[in-house]
Amino acid sequence: MPEVKLTYLAELFFDLGMASVDTAIVPLNFGEIAAFKTASNIDMSPFDILTLKKMSESYVSWIHKGKAQNCIAPFFEDKRTVEQQRIDTHNKFKSLGRKHGN
Repeated sequence: MPEVKLTYLAELFFDLGMASVDTAIVPLNFGEIAAFKTASNIDMSPFDILTLKKMSESYVSWIHKGKAQNCIAPFFEDKRTVEQQRIDTHNKFKSLGRKHGN
């Protein structure tokens, strides 16, 4: 099976701004994606448009989920104990202070 490269979608996603901000952070809507497509004169397939919309929905969803104190990043399975996580985090912050002369 040939390798499919979709890195252009990530570039478009960043160019689009990933989300809209009104009174809250909300996913991009089809109108915003269509306006970007027209303004930038970029040819986008229906697959591209739908994928960008779903990427924005997922991005916004994780922004809100990430506010919870016990939220675990969706891309990282941490097998350390909570105590070990605290120690590691403490040590990382401590080392940052040393790097900056604090």
